[in-house]
Amino acid sequence: MPIAGCQLSIVKLIFLNLNIAFLSPFWAIFAVQIRIMKKTHIILLVLIIGAIAALISMMPKGGTDMLSSYETIASAKEKSGKYVHVVAKLDKTQPIEYDAIKNANYLSFTAIDTIGAKVKVVYNNAKPDNLEHSEKLVMKGKMNGDVFECNEILMKCPSKYTDDPTRIQESLNKNTN
Repeated sequence: MPIAGCQLSIVKLIFLNLNIAFLSPFWAIFAVQIRIMKKTHIILLVLIIGAIAALISMMPKGGTDMLSSYETIASAKEKSGKYVHVVAKLDKTQPIEYDAIKNANYLSFTAIDTIGAKVKVVYNNAKPDNLEHSEKLVMKGKMNGDVFECNEILMKCPSKYTDDPTRIQESLNKNTN
């Protein structure tokens, strides 16, 4: 910035000292252009601040629970027919109903949410790989009575980087011997 200001001062001194008649209209146009740019920047700043204020005013009221997009099974039942995201895990005590020969686009299983509520899930698509090995399921869909009709399933698979206590103990035994 100081260099540009210094260059402007030098150009201004040259125009004032030499009184070159044919360059003075150029200087006047240049000065007006700088003033217009400043007004444009101010107008853009006001518009950006106004847009941010409008977006903040349109946010849902009700605090952080309204900002959370994940539902429990109970809250999904209250919003029956509305599209929700439910975080749950596969109930491994209940059978998974899937027959690739009979109907490859039908999967039914029972899921348990973080509170412990259970729901039957129907997924009309191919069975995801490693469904039985997933730690958590994010199911996107809607409740229809007592059945969650799922459109999409995202799986959180177990991490291979977690510490297995038996493996740690074996490693300690090997290192101490």
